[in-house]
Amino acid sequence: MIHNRFKFSVLVLAACLTVGAVGATAAQAGTFKAESYPAKITGEQTTQVVFTGVVGTWKCGGLSMQGELKEESTTLNLTPIYSECSWAGIAATINMEGCTYEYVGGNTVEGKETKIQVTMNIRCPAGKEAKLTLTGGCTLRIPEQTGLGSATAETTLTSPSVVDLQLNITGETYRVENGALCPNSPANGTYTNGTLSGVERLLAENAEAKQLAFSVR
Repeated sequence: MIHNRFKFSVLVLAACLTVGAVGATAAQAGTFKAESYPAKITGEQTTQVVFTGVVGTWKCGGLSMQGELKEESTTLNLTPIYSECSWAGIAATINMEGCTYEYVGGNTVEGKETKIQVTMNIRCPAGKEAKLTLTGGCTLRIPEQTGLGSATAETTLTSPSVVDLQLNITGETYRVENGALCPNSPANGTYTNGTLSGVERLLAENAEAKQLAFSVR
């Protein structure tokens, strides 16, 4: 009888440890939090966000982002709005065609509770792709894709707090069309070497345009 009780106690303890481990793992997923909800999320680049690929470097004078956080969440979906763009000094435009950037929080990094890993997904309506066009006809198309890394999101010490989104995305897929009209004259086709780097500062506001504390944890 004592032996059976001992076995039962060991099993119960093991079960508790397993549940605790699962809970700890779940708790590691980073979340985006606002002071109140719904919160309008907006962003502006503080370090210029740059895309690079076989055509060279593409950059924009302005990149704003807009979205909404209805509750605390591990995901944040933002619509990018690009302006004053160029490739190799030649004017360019970008049409997102309804595509958005979805950021998914991961584990904390550098031992900081207020700094988390982030992966980026590009979400597009059915049959749509973002389209980058250089004056003259060179075109890049960026389709929906998931699991792009790496990036981090960190709460600032400002009051109210904001979140700095540090992008260091690699492995982005894109397709070149009319490559002969592009800088570097790349061959037409699909490439998976796109990078996106820079810093976007995100802040939250309520319906009355009052700034709210915004953080990750």
